[in-house]
Amino acid sequence: MVAFWVIVVIAAVVAVILMLFNLAEGSSKSSIRSAPPKPPLPAWTPPRPPAPLRVPVPVATASGRTPQRVRALLQQQLGQAFVEEQERVRLRVLEQERKVAARLARAQSLRDFEELKALHAESRQAADHAYRLMDQARTAENQLWSSIKQTYRARDGSGTRGAYRAQYTQTANSLHRDKDMVHDYVVQYRADVDRLNKNTGRLRDSINANCGPKGREWYRALMARTAARREGRL
Repeated sequence: MVAFWVIVVIAAVVAVILMLFNLAEGSSKSSIRSAPPKPPLPAWTPPRPPAPLRVPVPVATASGRTPQRVRALLQQQLGQAFVEEQERVRLRVLEQERKVAARLARAQSLRDFEELKALHAESRQAADHAYRLMDQARTAENQLWSSIKQTYRARDGSGTRGAYRAQYTQTANSLHRDKDMVHDYVVQYRADVDRLNKNTGRLRDSINANCGPKGREWYRALMARTAARREGRL
């Protein structure tokens, strides 16, 4: 009989424990359901970099001493038509120089007078045309030099310091490199024309020496015209 009541008591205790456990679990679920959802975190936006300083840049900066860069500089300063013309004329100068050198390597005589005279005239025309274009290229060099001076004046007149002043200086340095490229181009162009003129002078002297009376008379008239031009009489 005692064992029966012990079993009953134990069953009652277990039932109470289970009831209490179920109540606690339900309360926990209810609190979870009633809790408001947390708002999503805002998307991260990287900070904007500061606006770059505005410095006047009159000409594009140098990117290397290449024929393409020099061509772009001349085109920027003097236009597409000038660039195309100077390329044609420079090729003509080089071709004419080779042509005269090849003809000088062969014998000349009186019967060659007309041929040699025409070749001399072609060479002088090519050189004169090249000189005119070189003067225009020097104009581009002078324009770059003016831009350099303007940049320095703007820098010194602005009273700026630090990074802003350094950007003015960097612009001026880039313009210096551009000016040096154009200057080197003019020097090389001048060397081409000088070679042509040297061979043209040799051709002139050869006509005088090898083409008889016609050659000598032509030579004297040519030298007289050259002297008059130098003295401003033509």
